[in-house]
Amino acid sequence: MAADGLQGVSRRKGPRTTTRSQGERPAPDLVDRDFAVAAPDRLWVGDAYDNALGESFFASLECELLDQRRFQSQAEARMAVFTYIEGWHNPSRRDSAIGYLSPVAYEAEAVKPTVEVSNQ
Repeated sequence: MAADGLQGVSRRKGPRTTTRSQGERPAPDLVDRDFAVAAPDRLWVGDAYDNALGESFFASLECELLDQRRFQSQAEARMAVFTYIEGWHNPSRRDSAIGYLSPVAYEAEAVKPTVEVSNQ
């Protein structure tokens, strides 16, 4: 890699920007922990007890985008995050939980009409 001028992405230690307040009440459970849905985009909730998905996404975002550059303004950072999510993450990234399809491909597959064949 070094001979080709390539360098791996690495995490650098930075300042901690948020801390959890121990005295705060947790958010209310608005869906009674029922996460079953009939179709994509019908129920969007966060599960405070299993946030591995969110942690994984933000770790990737931080490592692949935010740690790689400095932004001149908040607007520039917002546009870079939007481009990362809508330009690469959703259309291209494969997800093992959905059969190694991208989220866009999975949603397209889920809403594809089923065709019934009649034996007449």
